[in-house]
Amino acid sequence: MRESKAYQEIMAEGRLEGQFEGSLEVKRVDVYEAIQLRDGERAAAKFQPGIQARYDLEQLSRLFRLAIQGRPLAELRRAVPAMESQR
Repeated sequence: MRESKAYQEIMAEGRLEGQFEGSLEVKRVDVYEAIQLRDGERAAAKFQPGIQARYDLEQLSRLFRLAIQGRPLAELRRAVPAMESQR
């Protein structure tokens, strides 16, 4: 069974999904830590639900860029709901 083409394809797909989930989690942590370092634990905690709800690497990358550029928290707050409508 392990040598069948179907089995190999299923395993490859599972590995790709695992890699994607891992990439999402790393990016979520990056965004959270950027906000935490810049604005403190309380501010970061307020963003955590919105960050965890992201399943798009590009959206998370945009949030990360906003956070490290020192954009105001109000701009980050606006970005999170705006991304909700893009899901």
